[in-house]
Amino acid sequence: EAVVDEGLVQRILTEMLVNAAETGAPATLSVRIDPLDECLVFEVSDRGPGLSDRALRHAFDPFFSEKPAGRQPGLGLARAKRLAELMQGTLTIANGRDIGAVATLSLPASAVGNSMIGNDFGASQHPEVVG
Repeated sequence: EAVVDEGLVQRILTEMLVNAAETGAPATLSVRIDPLDECLVFEVSDRGPGLSDRALRHAFDPFFSEKPAGRQPGLGLARAKRLAELMQGTLTIANGRDIGAVATLSLPASAVGNSMIGNDFGASQHPEVVG
């Protein structure tokens, strides 16, 4: 049975937000319930340049980075994906429809405790602009 750990979710979301902020463009965090898949879905989208085909193929590979040498070691998304999988969730990344990139964390709703979502587990969406 899956159990969602708030600390791990926070680490994953931090990585998603840091990557979006590094584009230098505005980013949005939204949270929603997917009633079909019975998942809690966190989505971080940015208005940056998007990802190259190479970056999309290798985004979750350890030590992969298209940033200049000497910056980050390229472990953030690989680690975040593994943490999501430990909670029986998924982490995906794709280019946005028009511009930017979208990182999506989906976690099984049955494993999410009330302390994490409060008493309002409705299907509403709460966007916040970051960066």
